[in-house]
Amino acid sequence: MPRSRARRCGVWTLPNDAASGVPMTKKGAQQAVVQAVAAEIARLLGAARRGEITLDGKPLRAGDIAVLVRSHAEGSLVRQALSMLGVGSVELSQASIFRSPDAEELDRVVTAVLEPARERRLKTALHRGDGPGRSAVDALTGDEVTLLATVRRFGCYRETGLQRVSAPVAPVAGALARRPSACWCVATANGD
Repeated sequence: MPRSRARRCGVWTLPNDAASGVPMTKKGAQQAVVQAVAAEIARLLGAARRGEITLDGKPLRAGDIAVLVRSHAEGSLVRQALSMLGVGSVELSQASIFRSPDAEELDRVVTAVLEPARERRLKTALHRGDGPGRSAVDALTGDEVTLLATVRRFGCYRETGLQRVSAPVAPVAGALARRPSACWCVATANGD
């Protein structure tokens, strides 16, 4: 895909129920999401077969795509929808990604972005075990100027997220990229 048309991250929203104009029921929303995800994967793979979408200079493959779900049951629904469109899929794990150390760290960062004036949340977001984040936390202790600068920086991440409703991931990505532990995070034992 040409660089100008590349999309790395997007957020989809569900429309209201067409008949009633009210938000969809949970079951209706789940079905709509599953169908939309399966259709988008099929579209991407079809475009890759036509040479329209590449990843690192090679056509996109099914193995390059991951769908993260909260439960095994949701994964089964996505697998069934993909199968109906002729797209094969596999389940790599039944373990919840929401209980992983990386998910917990992301939760700490998002919480600090949402409430940057709470010093304890900022320090928790900056700290990761004995890694490089410890020096960032130490720098905040007793240094009002550094603390206020950090509060302002996280406040900017929050404002960016509120202004960019179509891309709320951007401020979190910015916060993670500027954290001292961001590179350390990449070098975890499992390579994630």
